[in-house]
Amino acid sequence: MNIVSKQTAKSRSQHQVLNEIKLQYIHRKNNIKIKQMKKLLSLAFLLMIGVTFCMAQDTTKQTAVKEAKFNELKHHFGDIKQGKPVTTKFTFDNEGKKPLIIETAVASCGCTTPTYPKQPVLPGKTGEISVTYNAEASGAFTKMVTVKFAGYDRPVLLVIDGTVK
Repeated sequence: MNIVSKQTAKSRSQHQVLNEIKLQYIHRKNNIKIKQMKKLLSLAFLLMIGVTFCMAQDTTKQTAVKEAKFNELKHHFGDIKQGKPVTTKFTFDNEGKKPLIIETAVASCGCTTPTYPKQPVLPGKTGEISVTYNAEASGAFTKMVTVKFAGYDRPVLLVIDGTVK
């Protein structure tokens, strides 16, 4: 071999070594990124599970008006006959020290009619909100009634659902 070919071979081998080092560096860097992504995805998954468990908790009796303890916040009618109105009663106990006054109870549509006590519900007494669904349209339904208590910013949401057959 002549001197030029020896130098060329030497520079090629140095070049190959440098390329191998670069590839190893890129490989390590990518492995670190993959590990970080796995950690991030695992954390996101755990957070999603936690949120799901929190949302799945029974909301019975948990309202924005802590003095009003409802027997239920959601009522399931199941299967009902078309054209035959159905009614449920949401009862609540006033566990506070002041009377509870319902300012309004408004349904999410005209097919649902709430009635509520116009008089204050005294401490230790029970109030009742009746909700009637007219069952005119067939199919599944979910309707809400927004109940606003005097002196409270956030309303209480009552939900009815079922299927009209």
